[in-house]
Amino acid sequence: MDLYVPSKKFKTRPGLYFEDGTVKLDGEPFAEIGINYFGAVINEYYNSERGELKTVFDRLKENNIRYFRANIGFFYPVNLRDYINDEDKWFATFDKVVRTAEEYGFGMVFSFFWNTDGYNDYFHEPISAWGDKNSRTRKFMRYYTQKVVARYKESPAVWMWEFGNEQNLAMDLPNRKELREAGKDKVPLQLGLAIQHEEDDFWFADIGTPLFEDFAKICHMFDPYDRMVTTGNSEPRPKAYGTRAYDMWREEPDSIPEMIKTLEWYTPDPMDCVEIHSYGIEDRWDHSIKDYVNYYRVFLAACEKLGKPLYIGEFNGLNSEESKKQMDAIVDLRVPLSCIWAIGQVEWSLDMKPEVRDEVLAYASKCNLKLRGEA
Repeated sequence: MDLYVPSKKFKTRPGLYFEDGTVKLDGEPFAEIGINYFGAVINEYYNSERGELKTVFDRLKENNIRYFRANIGFFYPVNLRDYINDEDKWFATFDKVVRTAEEYGFGMVFSFFWNTDGYNDYFHEPISAWGDKNSRTRKFMRYYTQKVVARYKESPAVWMWEFGNEQNLAMDLPNRKELREAGKDKVPLQLGLAIQHEEDDFWFADIGTPLFEDFAKICHMFDPYDRMVTTGNSEPRPKAYGTRAYDMWREEPDSIPEMIKTLEWYTPDPMDCVEIHSYGIEDRWDHSIKDYVNYYRVFLAACEKLGKPLYIGEFNGLNSEESKKQMDAIVDLRVPLSCIWAIGQVEWSLDMKPEVRDEVLAYASKCNLKLRGEA
C-alpha cells in the first residue's frame, strides 16, 4: 500500500477543536454552514467514471461551502467484503478524495460507521456484538478507526471524527418486540443484511454509550491534534427519556431537564460536541415553540450546561423555504457547526432538483459570508 503524504497546510493545528468555550479552526473562532456529501469516498470507489467528485467540489467552492460530512466506511456487508478483499484499493480511493479536498481547501467530517447493521451482519453477529469488546464486530471497529485516524491525522482536510449516523434513534425502543415480529416475514436483502428477529438484535443505550466512549478514546489516542469527536446522533426522540428510564412511550414529551439528560447519555465524554439532526420543529417540552430560533436556543442552552458545542449534522435541504428558515436561525444564533442534507448521489439528494439545489446553495453562500463577517 502506498504511503499517504498529507499537504500539512495549516498554521498551528489541523481540524476543529473546542477551546475556551469556542469552536476553533487553526487558532480562529469558527462558525459556518457545511453540507452532507455522503458518497464522497464510496461513490468515487464504485463509480469514479461519473466524475462526481470534481463536479461536487467545484459547486461547493462556487458557493462558499468549505466543509462536508461524508461516510468513510461501508454501508452494506457487501461493501465491507469488498474492502476486506482488497484494502489497498479502498485506501487508494480514500487517499485521492482526501488529497483532492486538500487541494480545494475543504474540510471533511469523517463518519465511520453510518449503517452499523452492515458490520455485525457481515460478521454474522447480533447487534449486541457492538457492546462486546471481544466480538469480531467490535474488534473491527477498533481496527478500522485506528487505521484511518493514524493514516490521515496530519491532513488539514480532516476536521472532525464521527462515529456514525443517528444511532440514538435505534436505542431503547419500547416497541422492539413488535418490530421483531414485523420482520419475520421479510425477505433478506441481497446486499447481506440479516432480518431482525431476536431480542439481542436491537440497540440499547447500555450498548451505545460505552461504544461511543471507546470510539472517542481511540480517536483522541491516535490523533495528536485532538480534533473534535462527535457521535453522528440525531436530536433525541421527544420521549427518549421515558423509553430508557421506563421502557415505555409516555403520553407527554420529555421535559427540558429530561432531554438534557438524554443528550448526556448519548454524548458521553470524551465526545466533544452534541450532535443533532433537524428536519422540522417537533412537538416537545411545553408544546409552545414554533420557530427555529427558539427551538435551537433550547439545544444551545443544553449544550452550555453540558460544556460542549452544538453541531447540527443534518438539516433540511430539499424544502428550500424550510432550509432558509433553519439557516436564518443558525446565523442569528451563530450555531458553530451545521450541514445541509445533501449533495451527490445519495437518497434525497439536492441533485434530484437542480433548481432547488442552486437556490439552497446560493442562500448558504450568503449565510456563510455573514458568519465570516464578509457580508
